[in-house]
Amino acid sequence: MRRYSYSLSIVIITYNGADLTDRLMGSLWPLIDKSDDTEIVIVDNHSTDSTRTILDRWKSKLTDRLTVIYAEKNLGVAGGRTIGTESARGEMIMYLDNDTIVSAEAVNRLRSYLETHPSCGLVAPALRSLSGELQESAKPFPGIGVKVRNMVAGHKSGSNVSYGDTDTIHPYYVIGACQLFRRATYDSVGGLDTRIFYGPEDADFCERIRQTGLTIDYLQNVTIVHEWQRATRRSLFSRLSREHIKGLIHFYIKHKRFF
Repeated sequence: MRRYSYSLSIVIITYNGADLTDRLMGSLWPLIDKSDDTEIVIVDNHSTDSTRTILDRWKSKLTDRLTVIYAEKNLGVAGGRTIGTESARGEMIMYLDNDTIVSAEAVNRLRSYLETHPSCGLVAPALRSLSGELQESAKPFPGIGVKVRNMVAGHKSGSNVSYGDTDTIHPYYVIGACQLFRRATYDSVGGLDTRIFYGPEDADFCERIRQTGLTIDYLQNVTIVHEWQRATRRSLFSRLSREHIKGLIHFYIKHKRFF
């Protein structure tokens, strides 16, 4: 049986965006400063900006509570998170994008929910932009029509998103900006699919959790800030867009479903 050194491991991947990473770490500091059962694991996907300087500063402040891993190349989302998760020593794992801002209250409420709901496989909060707009992060199956619209037309989620009045809903998947799950669940489904460089590794992970009989839970009454970075909108012909399309094709074939 696996032995855990911490209750929670927060796994973050970075690729440039040093200021965003510094801001996220600042928002996590109150949680880390007041709790000795939480660690942070950061995997840097070969950044070329000042990320290393930022991480060195936080490492000196957090010492053994922060593990920093420098990849020799950009491993993508699933690849970077896999390395981070394998190095994590927590009973629960939280994935955070580096463009989020979190509070200790939000993290603790997510932890409490997971601890008290044994049928929950993965839980996520509501995501709001810096201006307060609710983002569409609780998703149905990512069918071809939806993905083409998002990638070509540039679908933007805003404050008109509504999931009804219930505190908890059970979507097909939740985007990977903030996800909390048990390490045992991660191990039971075989981790993330590293054949997907950038999207839809989050949908694939949630689908495999759902196949075990556990639920994907989205809590509307718990909120964090997400400065939504839609990288694939830069150009339909960019490397990330091509990798996203490859990932989708792999996902559809793997699960034998396109719509």
